[in-house]
Amino acid sequence: MAAPDGIISAGVLDPRAAEGNAVLAGCARVAQAALSHDAAIIFENPVPRAAGPHAIPGRERHASAWDSSIWQRLVTSSLGDHYVDFHQCSLQSPASATRGPQKATRLACDERTLPALRRRFAHCQCD
Repeated sequence: MAAPDGIISAGVLDPRAAEGNAVLAGCARVAQAALSHDAAIIFENPVPRAAGPHAIPGRERHASAWDSSIWQRLVTSSLGDHYVDFHQCSLQSPASATRGPQKATRLACDERTLPALRRRFAHCQCD
């Protein structure tokens, strides 16, 4: 991906991308602190749509938190690449008359938490 931290136009990063990066950097610091104390972490964000199994045509330049250099540093430094993708619509009550949107979501976690997340969410898929 050409601009994983946001597209720079005329030498300036869009303020919305800069704000999102700042929030993500804060989340990464909290995760790093938790991991340094052997605590479990779970991080939720929409799945990436630029490429991969959840790609949407026309979103090839769409950067997600998962693509960012901030997230990649956390994965490389201590977290590892442990995640589960699922559809939030599958979590609604079966008695519900209507289903919400598919909303494909990714949960990233530490290695110890991964088996529990897979048991709970890996089967949660909607048509």
